[in-house]
Amino acid sequence: MRRTKAKKQRQNNKRKKQRSKVYEHLFEFLLSFERLVFTCTVAHHWWRFIVNGTFTDSDWIRHFRMTQTTFMYLGNALKDHIKKANTSLRYAIDPERRVAITLWRLATNAENRTIAQLFGVGISTVCTVVHQSYEVSRPDGVFRIPRFGAADGTHIPIQGPKEFQNDYYNRKGFHSVVLQGFVDHQYKFMNVNFGFPGSVHDARVFVNSQLYKLGSKGLLCPQVQRQIGGKSVPVVILGDSAYPALTWLMKPFSDNRLQTPGRRAYNYHHSRARMVVENAFGRLKGRWRILLKRNDTRIQKLPNLVIACCVLHNLCESSGEDFDTHLMNEVDQTADACETGSDNDDACVVRNAFVEYFEL
Repeated sequence: MRRTKAKKQRQNNKRKKQRSKVYEHLFEFLLSFERLVFTCTVAHHWWRFIVNGTFTDSDWIRHFRMTQTTFMYLGNALKDHIKKANTSLRYAIDPERRVAITLWRLATNAENRTIAQLFGVGISTVCTVVHQSYEVSRPDGVFRIPRFGAADGTHIPIQGPKEFQNDYYNRKGFHSVVLQGFVDHQYKFMNVNFGFPGSVHDARVFVNSQLYKLGSKGLLCPQVQRQIGGKSVPVVILGDSAYPALTWLMKPFSDNRLQTPGRRAYNYHHSRARMVVENAFGRLKGRWRILLKRNDTRIQKLPNLVIACCVLHNLCESSGEDFDTHLMNEVDQTADACETGSDNDDACVVRNAFVEYFEL
């Protein structure tokens, strides 16, 4: 019996070795063929010859939201992070095409199937390339230390998640995630906070953000004061009525119809200055349409997508790229502020000093 078992074991081991050699020879045989054996035939004509050969700057801005010069600058900046090596099975997608795929997805919110046909890649490849580009485009922390500007929040529409759907259902009647932005006078985002469910109040998002921590520690605004009406007034930022009134953050007075002329004048100038953040959100969503429509990206990967859009928006604004104002027609810019009663007494003193200034 023992001899029979040992003999069978030797025969099995011999068969395994023979199969292993057959597989090795078969794999070497397959590698000797051209790349088309392992991948479907795809068309690169549109990207190689139409885009790179005939597109003018206006075409680049209309389709990629930036000129070819800015596109090449972006490609060079990301090249070392997104470049992949060729393998024996297939050639890697060049960095420029990876950036173009990502920009097209963000600018048009087109389906992966459509983008795959345009750029000559697989459908799953589009998804992989886009998410890899999001990750390397996201900066760590704030973009730069803010000095002045206006803060506000906006809702990024999403598909209702399987878990905690009610938490993401906002006051406007759809599922969303809150994006808080702090914007300077050039429509550029200096600080962003993203991730709170749509039902969370703007004031709660604000007090849990890095912006609030910087302001509370005196690291947000320059330590410069000016005498107005005999009172020392510091440098402040602006927020809507949803935010608490702080010595470094000014909010408008509620119910403008019942206010004094000085307070109405204050509200008027406050609103005019704070419009910069509303316009910035309009330009952000108008430029990157993926933020305008209901997003089917997983919640875990959504922060990379949104913050990458903010970074690309800053790049376009810094480069002086033209923006078609018609893109803002579909953007909902209606106010969504709820009055909050947590006003600081010292903040009221500073706000009253502005009122007296505007009464003059």
